[in-house]
Amino acid sequence: MSTCFWYKECKVCEQGRLFIVEDLSRHRLYLHCEECEIGFIEPCHMKSGETFLTLDLDYDCRYADQETIDRYDWQKFALNSSAIADAPKLC
Repeated sequence: MSTCFWYKECKVCEQGRLFIVEDLSRHRLYLHCEECEIGFIEPCHMKSGETFLTLDLDYDCRYADQETIDRYDWQKFALNSSAIADAPKLC
C-alpha cells in the first residue's frame, strides 16, 4: 500500500488536512487542503495568507512520496501519513 504525507490541519477552513503534493508540471511541491482546495506553495506562507485555489490551475499532480519529499528537503513538513486509499482524489 502506498503512503501519502500531510503536514497539519488547514488554517483557512480548519477542517481539512494539508497534504504534500508534487506539481509535475512545475516541478515543485505544495500543500493542498483536502476540504477547501486551497494550496500553499511554501508552508511559511501559511501565516501570511498567501494561497491559491488549486482548482483554478491546470496541471498534473500526485501525492509526494518519501523520495520526492527528501529530494525537495520537505521532511520537516511530513509530520503525518495516511494510506493512499484513504486520501482524497487530486487533480
